[in-house]
Amino acid sequence: MTRRRDRWEGRSTSNSRAIKEPRERLAARMDTAPRLARGLSVALLGPDGAGKSTLAAGIQHSFQVPARVLYMGLGADSQDSPGWLLRLGRVGRLLTIWGRYLNARYDQVRGRLVIFDRYTYDALLTPSEGLTRFSRLSRWVRAHACPPPDLAVLLDVPGDVMYQRKGEHSPAHLEAER
Repeated sequence: MTRRRDRWEGRSTSNSRAIKEPRERLAARMDTAPRLARGLSVALLGPDGAGKSTLAAGIQHSFQVPARVLYMGLGADSQDSPGWLLRLGRVGRLLTIWGRYLNARYDQVRGRLVIFDRYTYDALLTPSEGLTRFSRLSRWVRAHACPPPDLAVLLDVPGDVMYQRKGEHSPAHLEAER
């Protein structure tokens, strides 16, 4: 029989022992090696003017751990989306979301705290009355496109405070959005 068949059937060959020993040594080393701490992810949620970006910057600068703030807004005017990607419509938005999420995972693997300014859940905020089934499905897909963060923080701010901070919409409209 050939050595390949011997290994397949579990018979000992001169090379199988040579292969097995390094694997066992590597496994033993992995058990005793210090594990890298995985960074956490925090999503800051709330309406415009609630202070998400201000809070994210404050956390980033005041914590003693390395942190990165990532914008996860879903709007067409997204900060870091190249024009060609936005021209792909819904598929382009989904690819943008996943690109941002993969950047966050990269930082988390390196032990950094990742702070999401907004998150994909924003896709569920606007009313779905009058939308086609396809549009509702598209929103659901965007809202669930990424795994959930380790912690989600919902900022609840009175409408008049949000109006003073941003100056967008009326205080009554902002209060109704709360």
